[in-house]
Amino acid sequence: MNKNLSDAQESIKKSVKYKAWLFSAIIALGIGFFSMTFLPKDEFVRIFFFCMMTVTTFFPVNYFIYRMLSSDSRCEVCEAPFAIKHIDSQKKFLSAIPRNCIKNIGKVGGYGPDVGKQVMMHESWTEERYEITDTYECTECGDTHQSTRMTTQRTGYSGTKTRQ
Repeated sequence: MNKNLSDAQESIKKSVKYKAWLFSAIIALGIGFFSMTFLPKDEFVRIFFFCMMTVTTFFPVNYFIYRMLSSDSRCEVCEAPFAIKHIDSQKKFLSAIPRNCIKNIGKVGGYGPDVGKQVMMHESWTEERYEITDTYECTECGDTHQSTRMTTQRTGYSGTKTRQ
């Protein structure tokens, strides 16, 4: 089914598998340690049930986490994992809003003529809003879909400190 994955898709698959194994091992060990608190004080029984709980919870948790992490790269039509390929991205400018902010940083300490004065930070920037449309294609069935998102970028930042 996944015979011709690209290098990017293979790297996504490897990272998802690694993260799923790591997170499921941590969760399974946590469940195993938690189950030990409800067992009698006999060491053999505690160790045996710790191993049993860890092993029996590892694989279902691993399956769930793997499915959750790989859901973004799974085709919605044919359910092929790691088959989604990013084709195109279009960035559309929406607006530019000038912003400014005045923050009180604190008082000047030490010795000198400015002791006790407030230090103020005057910041200004331009907030630009963009609409980004990404196009994705399934490598297995050829289905394409688009997703749209909004993003805000801060440009033209300048800041000065003054003492008042």
